[in-house]
Amino acid sequence: MTNASRAVTGLRLSMRVAVRASIRAAVTVAAAAVYSAAYAAPAGAADATLINAADGASFTVGGTPYQVVTRARAEHGSADPAARAAAGSAAGSEAGNAAAVTVGTIGDYTITLPATGSSTATGAAAASASGSGVGSTAAASGAIAPQSAPASSATSDYLVAVNRRTGSPVLVSNHLKLFGVSTAQAASVASSTGGAVDSLITAASMAMLVYPSPAAALAAKTAIESQQGSGQGGGQAAIRVEPEVIQAFKTPR
Repeated sequence: MTNASRAVTGLRLSMRVAVRASIRAAVTVAAAAVYSAAYAAPAGAADATLINAADGASFTVGGTPYQVVTRARAEHGSADPAARAAAGSAAGSEAGNAAAVTVGTIGDYTITLPATGSSTATGAAAASASGSGVGSTAAASGAIAPQSAPASSATSDYLVAVNRRTGSPVLVSNHLKLFGVSTAQAASVASSTGGAVDSLITAASMAMLVYPSPAAALAAKTAIESQQGSGQGGGQAAIRVEPEVIQAFKTPR
């Protein structure tokens, strides 16, 4: 093979390598764009339904922001979508209201919102407005005032909240998770806020407290954080408090 032939062959190989590298780079960029669009983009119009309806307490779990949707309900029933829809329509007819709008499902729970203009929606909005300040004075003093969820907010099992980043619904249980807490601290916090210790993981300094209702658990969270902010923690390290949220891939209690 002459020097000229070797040069031509080498040039062809270099061009092939460059073309392959360009294709790989283009595929990588395209894949990154798809991933970004799917996972990093803000909630779209369809996912904004619950975000726009959110009007209750706000909290974070693992850095993710959530807000309670007081008008939403978590209806426990059949796992079959058609059966759930039929049950929802029947319930709406009996109540004399417009049918509720289904906005998601979590396990055997169907998440619904009252149809716009229904008496349920109007009543819930009025209840939310009139009760927005309930518990604020008690929280400031570190005490727990008797509270209950708004009549239209949820079943007795769960409140409904929305992930403010994605628009996805979650169920809020009647449990609180405490981090950085000793056994004695967990018992003291539970006693002072109307709850009870449900479980302890002493090696990880974690505890799970249980309350009579999800609304009581959220009120207790506010009071615990208020006590620590006002210096009532006795100089001890701050306890991190998170509500227990149940997402679509988990099974409700």
